[in-house]
Amino acid sequence: MNEIDNRVQLDYIKTIFSHNYRLIQLADTKANILMGINSILIPVIFGVMGLNFVSLVERGYLTQAFFLNLFSILSLISLTISFFFSILVIKARYSTELKNNIFFKDIISQEFGKYKEIILKSKIEFIKDDLLKEIFSIAQINNQKYKNYDYTLWSLLIGIFFLISGYIIIIVLNFFLLS
Repeated sequence: MNEIDNRVQLDYIKTIFSHNYRLIQLADTKANILMGINSILIPVIFGVMGLNFVSLVERGYLTQAFFLNLFSILSLISLTISFFFSILVIKARYSTELKNNIFFKDIISQEFGKYKEIILKSKIEFIKDDLLKEIFSIAQINNQKYKNYDYTLWSLLIGIFFLISGYIIIIVLNFFLLS
């Protein structure tokens, strides 16, 4: 293979690497946003649930208090699951099955002199092989991050659904029971 072909291949590999690495950053950013939403909703639910529950029980509206409690608890469970999965998205992890000279754990497992010698004596095929191993590892990490992100998003949406449904049911019950 001539030098131009090697350069084109290396540029292509670097583009793939960069794209996959940016996907990791995007997943982390999205998970941080959802974690922030959960961090706001969970205390709000505790505050609203506590105040409204006591108020409903004091006024003798036990049915409404039961539904408020039920849907608030279901919402809290769902939001807690969402919070847990958002932590799993952000949590650093790596694949140990493919050793290469790009990944930091593989770099620090060697002495500097040995690592320097390996890198300086590397042929283009060896460099390409290392880059491809790293891309494959990053793709596996991306796959897991986006699965956990999907679980985070769906759990959040289910929690919000329970929260809204509970308040709608209470409004309907108040309309029919107090009329």
